[in-house]
Amino acid sequence: MSIRGVSVASNHFMMFEEAQREYYRQMGRLNTFGLENEAHSDSIRKKMFELKDEESMLRECSASELYVIQKQLKQRIDNFLHELNE
Repeated sequence: MSIRGVSVASNHFMMFEEAQREYYRQMGRLNTFGLENEAHSDSIRKKMFELKDEESMLRECSASELYVIQKQLKQRIDNFLHELNE
């Protein structure tokens, strides 16, 4: 593998790890919210399963897709939690 190939692979792996960490952060937020608001536990549990399914698909994404996913994830969870609070 050339130096460029190693660099691209390394960048992809770093983006993968960062996206995965973002999933863990958002799962933690959902878990904390669920503990504080038991009335929404079913909705939160469902959303957590959705996130876990999405996370399992990360390996199939390109570095640019991982970047977009990572940036959009927090906003999606913010919107979800805002809807539950209404």
